[in-house]
Amino acid sequence: MQIDDRLVIEAMCASWVVGDLDGLMQGFINEVQFSVGGLGGAVSFLRSGQGKAILRGRLGLLLSEIEIVRFQPMQIVREDDAWLHMRVHYHYVHRRSGLDIDGTMRNNCCMMGGRIVRYQVVHDTARMAAFVELARRSIAET
Repeated sequence: MQIDDRLVIEAMCASWVVGDLDGLMQGFINEVQFSVGGLGGAVSFLRSGQGKAILRGRLGLLLSEIEIVRFQPMQIVREDDAWLHMRVHYHYVHRRSGLDIDGTMRNNCCMMGGRIVRYQVVHDTARMAAFVELARRSIAET
């Protein structure tokens, strides 16, 4: 039976929206390589790294601060046999301040056997950093 990588990605996105880290992490190999970066020159909270346990820990910290309202792939394109590229529409709400942010980001996944071996996220890191800073200041002022 051949695994449909697009269905795996859609299931992972659905797991992320409901905060199901166990379901999400099933889509990654144990030694997954990941990087998060992009426009604006700011450093991403998730940064780069290797290993499912490290990625899970960082995503868990993110979920403790941010509610994922929407994380929906809008377009999934296969570059070759291994790489899937997708544009994702996201909507996040900062749990303590109630401030929200939405937009699009690019996710690139190198797939092998229905699991992600390399994961790259490209988004406006400066915009996201400004959102987080604004949310933290909003909390401090209350």
